[in-house]
Amino acid sequence: MIVTCEKCHTKFEISKDEADNISDKGRILKCGNCHHMWLANKVSAVEPTLKPATHSPTDSSLIRSLRVSRAQALTLRNIAVDDPINDYFKITTIPFFVKLSFYTLLFFVVFVSLIIKKDEFLAVPPLRPVLATMGLSDTSGLEFEKVTIVKSSFELRQPLIIAGFIVNKSDEVRKIPDIRIRLLDKRGEVIDTIVHDLPSKKLEPGEKSRIANRIQQYPRNTYNIEMEVGNYLEFLLR
Repeated sequence: MIVTCEKCHTKFEISKDEADNISDKGRILKCGNCHHMWLANKVSAVEPTLKPATHSPTDSSLIRSLRVSRAQALTLRNIAVDDPINDYFKITTIPFFVKLSFYTLLFFVVFVSLIIKKDEFLAVPPLRPVLATMGLSDTSGLEFEKVTIVKSSFELRQPLIIAGFIVNKSDEVRKIPDIRIRLLDKRGEVIDTIVHDLPSKKLEPGEKSRIANRIQQYPRNTYNIEMEVGNYLEFLLR
């Protein structure tokens, strides 16, 4: 029979002979660990039923009842040992560097997933504030319109002027993200990249916002220019 101390919760084994000596009126048990005493009734064959009232070794009423009955409390000393657990993977034994590497990799995977699957996560309303703190917003429907470039500045080494509009062609309010300008040579290879951080602004459906970029220094062999909207974090993965 297994008995658990109701104070320190230490488990003890009671032999069959000791269990048989528990009368119908019960017997006072004494914890061999914390010396707490309580009254156990012989009701259950597995674990004695405990009285609602608890007792301490200095409880005068409990000591008085022991003297009147001339019975001694059964001191529990045989501590029950739990079954061994075969834990083949204990996180406490993993080196700190390995744990740090794992959590860093996990964070990177989650972070990249949020960026790559941005549109899918934005479809979940509770996640929108989280993505907003990262600067990720829905850019669908935002398009460039009437963009002009001063081409003569390529040869004259004057500032490169890019002007135009961003228009919201969606049916919802959109926040203007960043603009990435990529300068390419004749072979189509990127020779320079500029990310322009626009002031925080929201566009109503059909509304336009003017853009004007003045690039003071740029590669002389610039042949073509590409522009796209997005977030700086997205640009890192494109």
